[in-house]
Amino acid sequence: MKIYLFLYPIREYFEEGIIGIAMRHFAEEGHSVKRLSDIISARYRARGYHVWWLLFSGSNKVPVMPDLRRLASHVTVDERDAFFSCGVTFADHVTHQKYPEPAFILDQLPKKIKHLVLGGFHQWDCVDKLACAAHQRGIAVMVDEDTTDHFFYRTSQLGEIPLNRPLDEHVAEFLRETRKELITDFVIESRQNKPWFSPVPQPTT
Repeated sequence: MKIYLFLYPIREYFEEGIIGIAMRHFAEEGHSVKRLSDIISARYRARGYHVWWLLFSGSNKVPVMPDLRRLASHVTVDERDAFFSCGVTFADHVTHQKYPEPAFILDQLPKKIKHLVLGGFHQWDCVDKLACAAHQRGIAVMVDEDTTDHFFYRTSQLGEIPLNRPLDEHVAEFLRETRKELITDFVIESRQNKPWFSPVPQPTT
């Protein structure tokens, strides 16, 4: 089974903070958040992936029940998609800084996964942690950075993201279009020893 999993498609993550600010400028810049759903559909549903959405729990007493009330209207959900819970309520996460356990999440996925692709919020936190845990279990996992919260930054800086392209192309595009002096060591160091992220392309000689 091939699964594309989007972490935490909730209103709060789309409409508040830095992403909320970016959202308000998107239309002015001629962009649409719908493009994110179009990318997911073209790259994954159309290629035989099962699309799953990870939500916060709706109750401490029933941690496996997802809180569908928080689902953002900014994502397009298909009737064949699946929802499941991270085991932590959003209130506990925000108020008590309680983080979901990657093991709890992975235990709910099918046992035999041919390929797992992750997107959602937030790339260098929850997405990274879950990808690491999946890799340690021997699951073939990659992060599609075009479909994490970086979708907003990349679109604003570089324009509309193609519906289909290799997962490593976005890194090459960023390096091509960004002035050398603005590229920090973080771009390289954050990917070291993390095969679930696309590596920085080596310069050609």
